[in-house]
Amino acid sequence: MARDIPEVRAEEYGILLARETTHWWYRTLHARVVEVLRSGARSGDLLLDAGCGTGGSLLRAGAAVPGLRSLGVDLAPEALEACRARGVGPLVRSGVERLPLRDASVDWVLSLDVLYHANVTDDRAALVEFARVTRPGGRLILNLPAFRWLAGRHDEAVQGVRRYTPRQVCLLLDRAGWSPVRVTCWNAVLLPWVWVVRRLRRGAGSDLPLGGRWADAFLAPLLGLERYCTRFITLPLGSSVFAIAVRR
Repeated sequence: MARDIPEVRAEEYGILLARETTHWWYRTLHARVVEVLRSGARSGDLLLDAGCGTGGSLLRAGAAVPGLRSLGVDLAPEALEACRARGVGPLVRSGVERLPLRDASVDWVLSLDVLYHANVTDDRAALVEFARVTRPGGRLILNLPAFRWLAGRHDEAVQGVRRYTPRQVCLLLDRAGWSPVRVTCWNAVLLPWVWVVRRLRRGAGSDLPLGGRWADAFLAPLLGLERYCTRFITLPLGSSVFAIAVRR
């Protein structure tokens, strides 16, 4: 059953829609997703975006892999409206702990910064549900905020109630029917700046309005270099945890 989204989230969806395609953090995250999909997704595969937000990740995924089919699921009406306005679909309004899909019906599950949210009452149950709807051998691409000591006003604004270590992510995946393939932190190069901002910032709202055109132009290539390095090394620190796992 759908639950109501706190009203502050509606404001944040508007900010996300305006910043998602240009913001350095989203550009880097979506580039990571595209890199994984291009390495293994095939025409005709079905990608489920579990917590699709305003649809930016689905747009990038569809452009990266010709013939990739997609389905977006989100609980927030504002998110689904934004997706429709951008031509993203098909869409289903649902939470991620009980998906209205058949067993083993999708090839890929994408879930970017969803399991940490207050509306997800049981993150392990959500991962079990992702496994249920994914065929054996299918893959999960997961991103989550890292380390409790990085929590700040941003978490309050987006109703974030959990943060994770790489070890916690590995344990959650394993207990939910997934075999981790790669689990690494990222955004390590900006970790000191993130920590300082989270400690000193007093205003309400998320971090998305911070920075601007010049920050986007400089930081996206910097994190692109870090992304290249994480093809070969695993980072123990960063503001996010990025994981790839296979359905057992």
